[in-house]
Amino acid sequence: MWVNKVERLRLLADYTGDPVSDDDAVWAVGQADIFVAAIRDAFGIA
Repeated sequence: MWVNKVERLRLLADYTGDPVSDDDAVWAVGQADIFVAAIRDAFGIA
């Protein structure tokens, strides 16, 4: 599931100091955009 992948990337960057690839970072931000849009739609937030 994408949430698990995002969590792994965050933990990697926050706690190990290992770099996250540009592709993974772009993917994670895209997933966040999709998630926020779904929440906005679900709750009628503009």
